[in-house]
Amino acid sequence: MATMVIVALASGMTEVDAITLSTQRLFNQETLTAAPAVIAIGLAILASLLFKSGLWSPSAASNWHVGFCPEWGQLD
Repeated sequence: MATMVIVALASGMTEVDAITLSTQRLFNQETLTAAPAVIAIGLAILASLLFKSGLWSPSAASNWHVGFCPEWGQLD
């Protein structure tokens, strides 16, 4: 279970599709029960949301100069 949690958190930072399909496959093969499967998918989704919200945080967005072109000046 601990390995599944680590893999779910690491995989969720990049994409959720792979861990979801892998977990579903293990569940369908009866290698994994429902509770760990739900926990793994939930953690992957949570990791994805937290990672992606960190990429687009207000502090990161302040470094972007939307609507400004050095050659043309302000585009408003």
